[in-house]
Amino acid sequence: MGILDPSGGASVLENNYADPMRMWSHAFSPRNLKQLFRWTEYLYYNSAQIYAGVKKFAEYPITEINYLTDSPALREKYSEVLEETIGIKRALIRSSLDLHVYGNSFTSVHFPFKRFLVCSNCGAKTDIHYCDYTIKISKLDFILKCAHCDHKGKADVEDRRVLDHSGINIVRWDPKLIEVAHNPVTSENEYYYNVPSDVVSKVKSGDKHLLTTLPWSVLEAIKEGSLYKFSPNEIYHLKADAPAGVESGWGYPPLTSTIHLFYHASVLRKANEAIALERIVPLRILHPQATSPNADPILTLSVSGFMDQLEDNVKAWRKDPNHIMMSPVSVGVSQVGGEGRALMVTQEITQAEDNIIAALGVPREFIYGGLSFTGSSVTLRMLENQLESAIFQLNNALTWITDKIGAYIGWDSIKVKLGDFKMVDDVQQKQLMVNLWQGGVISKT
Repeated sequence: MGILDPSGGASVLENNYADPMRMWSHAFSPRNLKQLFRWTEYLYYNSAQIYAGVKKFAEYPITEINYLTDSPALREKYSEVLEETIGIKRALIRSSLDLHVYGNSFTSVHFPFKRFLVCSNCGAKTDIHYCDYTIKISKLDFILKCAHCDHKGKADVEDRRVLDHSGINIVRWDPKLIEVAHNPVTSENEYYYNVPSDVVSKVKSGDKHLLTTLPWSVLEAIKEGSLYKFSPNEIYHLKADAPAGVESGWGYPPLTSTIHLFYHASVLRKANEAIALERIVPLRILHPQATSPNADPILTLSVSGFMDQLEDNVKAWRKDPNHIMMSPVSVGVSQVGGEGRALMVTQEITQAEDNIIAALGVPREFIYGGLSFTGSSVTLRMLENQLESAIFQLNNALTWITDKIGAYIGWDSIKVKLGDFKMVDDVQQKQLMVNLWQGGVISKT
């Protein structure tokens, strides 16, 4: 429904009061999934409760990496690449953040390569960084002046992978720029990337940095003005569970239910802002005050002269708090405003923010602190189970990334997983284990 009624008569406002299921905030609802992604981005950065809850949800489950192998050398190699070179924990936190904000996370592994230009005359191959060349952008042709035979003409492009793990990079793809072709029967997906317009314009303007570092397949997609199609198993998709009838092939953002709650809280905060600007600081008006109806000095007093002297005395009092003002008549004070504290809707804002926290599916203490085992063991257990599904997907993503890197470098495959995630610190169980160890029943490990 638009802003105006299709019949051309009444506005949405009249329909809002007639329809119990429609509110003003519905006029600002996203119309498709990509608009919904923009809304959830906005919510993440503009709601303190959503930011804190999502950030903790994304970071808390990421534990240490366990390498399940009997080879210490292989364990050390993978540990160096994943943790020291790539920073796999940070990459997993980012993927987890995308999962909770967008309901989708798209990840791929970029392996370093060097681009060479091949002379069409002598066949010499030269690193593009050390070539004398120009580019015909429309056809994506590289015109090389060969340093070996001095021939100038179109050169072939050859990309060679470099076995240098320091150049491996984990790439996060913006879900707003991804298109998914989904087969509902086989659950197979094809993924496409809409190259951002700023990258396209830089490439078409001859930006040599992008022309020498972007994968060739991406450059060809830009040249043809088409979507870039990912090869099979080139991209990994994490997604939040959604009902079967909602955008097949996509995850659905968990923050969707907070949109109208945030709108309501924003209306209340806007009201508080208006009250604070208009009603907090009172306006005080000083005036001569009549004391009796007859023979009062105010009847013969020069009001303009009195006001000038009153203003001078107020200025003197601001400079010297001990200044004593002399007045021939009583001075009255009238006050306008100042009742803002009574008009504030702080309690309603707190309730609206609590509703947002409830929509996130986390206890209030998880955001504001104070969550403990003794008072909330059941809540903690439910929260732990809620995070387990995300941990399962992150473990699969970790395995996929590790297998890709191992295959690229030529190492034997290894099984990796995040350390066991236990949110509940069971003190009694730990004490029991200590007692069993002291009794020689179990080992130290």
